Amino acid sequence: MSSVHEDAKAFFTEAYRVGFVPWEAAGAAAAEFESSFFDRESQAHPGSTRRALDIGCGRGGHAVTLAERGWQVTGVDYVDDAIDAARQRPGAESIDFVVGDASDLAACAQGSFDFFFDGGCYHGLSPEERAGWGRGVQALAAPDATLLMVAFDPWPDGKAPPNVPSGTTLDEVLDRLPGWQLTDDDLMPDAYRPVPQPAHFYRLQRTAS
Repeated sequence: MSSVHEDAKAFFTEAYRVGFVPWEAAGAAAAEFESSFFDRESQAHPGSTRRALDIGCGRGGHAVTLAERGWQVTGVDYVDDAIDAARQRPGAESIDFVVGDASDLAACAQGSFDFFFDGGCYHGLSPEERAGWGRGVQALAAPDATLLMVAFDPWPDGKAPPNVPSGTTLDEVLDRLPGWQLTDDDLMPDAYRPVPQPAHFYRLQRTAS
């Protein structure tokens, strides 16, 4: 496991321990904005057996939101304290919260998923971890699966502030997911952004095996 991975895990472990979670505040501020996106996915995947995978689920806020909309939800995060807190959240009783690595999703979940939510995990991974993330999504995706992800644009000269995601481009994400295409690209309103960099809600759909 790389030192970058270990450093990131140590940062998030300590952040959850002391309650420094600005990404949760940003998510709460954007809840109404995000709600329309989750409603869209429910319409795109009707039925009582639809499954969702929340990648980098943290303390489970988005996972509970999806469960309330009738999804069978699995949430994955590599911070034990975050998963412990998620399991105690009201509404979490039906959710499968797993301590696991976003770069090895196939080891965290079984079967196929109709919807993937990445609320800011991918754009903070190393190149090797991003490749593993892509392999995992490909392995677990149903034929018509969709993905909604939050992603910052890359920082100028690739120099992100300490402990801030480095960002990504849409082209890079698509390179990780052959057979997927972009359906929507919504900019996050300035009021919800936790950093100065532009942030996108990318929606992708699988169109080929």
